[in-house]
Amino acid sequence: MTKEAEATKKEGSRHPLDPLNKAEMDQAVAIMQGSDKFGEKMRFVKIDLNEPLKEAVLNFKTGDLIDREVFMILLDNADGATYESVVSLSQEQVKSFEHIPNVQPSVIFDEFFECEDLLKENPEFQAALKKRGITDMDLVTVDPWSAGNYEGTEEEHNRRILRALT
Repeated sequence: MTKEAEATKKEGSRHPLDPLNKAEMDQAVAIMQGSDKFGEKMRFVKIDLNEPLKEAVLNFKTGDLIDREVFMILLDNADGATYESVVSLSQEQVKSFEHIPNVQPSVIFDEFFECEDLLKENPEFQAALKKRGITDMDLVTVDPWSAGNYEGTEEEHNRRILRALT
């Protein structure tokens, strides 16, 4: 058992609805990354407390040991698939891992920078700006916005679409 799992089991004084702390998030990420479910190009979109059943919360007494669970949303950049998962910290295992078809999770902060970099490196984008007298890409700012869902084809459901305001 890892030190993080030991600490989780010993922390009987925490309330079941307390937010995850950094150690718990790190532990959950390590468990997921160590599982056979985690792909080479997967990214974490959301890591949050998987709230226990109401009965467990109402019956909780200070000092009780609780099984802390973590809810995750993952994006596989290899194929655009979205997954929801639950990880048990005390059991150190992935309890569930489900593909959610035809959806895209929220935009990840890193994707804003990736979008700007891709555009600035794109010859067609550069040519369009050049027609307007702009040639120094360091003076160009790209502000990506989530484009939403347009009820398109299945192919569109598996693509990350951003609207890039320049």
